[in-house]
Amino acid sequence: MRYCKLRAEEGNKIVPIIKEKFESATGVKKPYYQGEKKQAYAICTYCENPVVIVGFYSKHGKYTPHQRHTKAVLQNMPKYSQSAYDLCIYAKPQKYKKEDRKPLSADRQAKVRIIYPRK
Repeated sequence: MRYCKLRAEEGNKIVPIIKEKFESATGVKKPYYQGEKKQAYAICTYCENPVVIVGFYSKHGKYTPHQRHTKAVLQNMPKYSQSAYDLCIYAKPQKYKKEDRKPLSADRQAKVRIIYPRK
């Protein structure tokens, strides 16, 4: 999710998840920043559940800024709705496992060994 909403009203302005733009749009004030830690919150553009913005203030640049749904009870933000979350296109992102990949052909394996020789 690259964008978020600041208010749940329909047709509300969508803000990109870029630190400088988000801070400018929110003024770094409540309800968008809550808790003891400097944690940013917004609203999902699809299901209108609260989301936490991850990656703005992480140490060592560990995360690319993105958002995750949160069940946290936040002041002046919409309440979490499980039924809306279940229908959200951004819910439960699929993770791919190495064993789910289709096997490489013998020709492709040979090319990979040339490019990435084993030590």
